[in-house]
Amino acid sequence: MFFYAVLGVIALCNAWVFFRLCRAFGRGWWQAAFVLWLAFPVGTWYMRHVVPPGAFWSFVMQAGFVGIGFSAIAAGVCLAAWLIEVTLRLCRPNGALLRIALTPRRSVPTALLLALLLSAYAVWEANTPRAVHVVIPTAKLPAGVERFRIAAVSDIHLSRTIGPEFLEKIAAIVNDSEPDIFVTLGDIVDTDMRGRDADAAVLRSIRSRYGSYGVLGNHEEYRGLGNSLAFHKAAGITVLRGEALRIGPILAAGVDDPRIPGAGAGAVRLARELKAERGRFVLFLSHRPQAPAVIARGRLFNLMLSGHTHGGQIQPAGLIFTHFVHKAPQGLSEYAGALRYTSNGAGYWGPPMRLFAPPEVVIIDLVPESSPQPGP
Repeated sequence: MFFYAVLGVIALCNAWVFFRLCRAFGRGWWQAAFVLWLAFPVGTWYMRHVVPPGAFWSFVMQAGFVGIGFSAIAAGVCLAAWLIEVTLRLCRPNGALLRIALTPRRSVPTALLLALLLSAYAVWEANTPRAVHVVIPTAKLPAGVERFRIAAVSDIHLSRTIGPEFLEKIAAIVNDSEPDIFVTLGDIVDTDMRGRDADAAVLRSIRSRYGSYGVLGNHEEYRGLGNSLAFHKAAGITVLRGEALRIGPILAAGVDDPRIPGAGAGAVRLARELKAERGRFVLFLSHRPQAPAVIARGRLFNLMLSGHTHGGQIQPAGLIFTHFVHKAPQGLSEYAGALRYTSNGAGYWGPPMRLFAPPEVVIIDLVPESSPQPGP
């Protein structure tokens, strides 16, 4: 159902752009061209899992999904241009530049050109992951521990268009940070991972003092649990499925995404385990930024790391989605009497684009509360 909802949004975006073009240019040959253009990204969407492997088809898939992203961006920019037109008409401007803005024949092409430039930037942004550093003071580190560093990544979405080349950028950021622990927050897998040994090898190359751990997201369930778990094992990632492990000075705990059968029972089991560990710093991993009720009500963690929202991926529509649907602002926030970091994620879903929601690898330093904090 979600996929059909996405297609519905794409159709609405294109319908709005089509309407604006009609107002600007009337009827003409461009209408047939527009329909053919629309068929390309929609066809790509339906064919994404059945086309044969290879560089050519990967390029076709990329182009089709860029078309989907461009449709969303163009609809937003055209809407903004229309709102400017309405506002200026009400204000009755006298300036020549403002009169130009009132003309659909000029404002619509300008809006589409801006959308094209924003789309090009969004493609670049999606392929440029960055490190985000966060310092969290805590009284729960044992004496003598001056810093415990966590490197976290979410929502890589390994697929036809995301592979080892992109993973190498992530691995370089993580390894440069020299973390004590590396964690994944779900939606690492988004395709059949058989034969993807190169991807697993890159993830195995990530170095951390205590190893790699992770949880399963909803896309791991979409692609088959056997497929996903086998890849995590090949990548050297220990999956926490309603369990907690003592890792150095902290306790790392994790649950499956609620879509996965048995996730609820795993959360109940984990809650009992965490209640016996009140004295340790509890790092709780959950793909979605909402903890299971049995854990949130009990206030059983100190820091929760999540993803799933992609930071909206393409703004400003994504920002609305993030705040009103997930009610989880990007970055560090207070949640369930503790702290929660909701990551933008590193990869993308659908269009290979991110607009003002840059991909990130989160580097978190747990330090004693008495430690001096770095300035702004």
